[in-house]
Amino acid sequence: AANLALLSDVRTRLARMVAAAREAEQPVQRHADLDVAVGSHRPAVDEHSFYTAALIGLLRWARDSQVLTEQAVRLVAMTRLTDCSPDEIAAEQGTQTHTLRRRRQRAEATLACAARAAGRWPLPEPAWA
Repeated sequence: AANLALLSDVRTRLARMVAAAREAEQPVQRHADLDVAVGSHRPAVDEHSFYTAALIGLLRWARDSQVLTEQAVRLVAMTRLTDCSPDEIAAEQGTQTHTLRRRRQRAEATLACAARAAGRWPLPEPAWA
């Protein structure tokens, strides 16, 4: 549980961002490829984009350094960065939602431990802090 605290701020901000996108009827786009999904991401200019960019950076690092498998990175990215619920993904994969959520929790815990060990967490202070 302590490892998941690492991503709590990111999750909260991303949830707010997705909720705002839903209210504006402009859902966040889902892409199968992480690089395509985040390739056009602009540099951080506000709180939401700062934390989104931070999570994207951690996921890219985790994938490139083989801390997480491509499948684990995709699962975290799909549920945290896109407008796709664990229920939808579980249905597509033919698995139970509980199983999918546990996989995501394990991936996030692994990411948190590795990020701390590599000095990639905590994040530097944002410009507005």
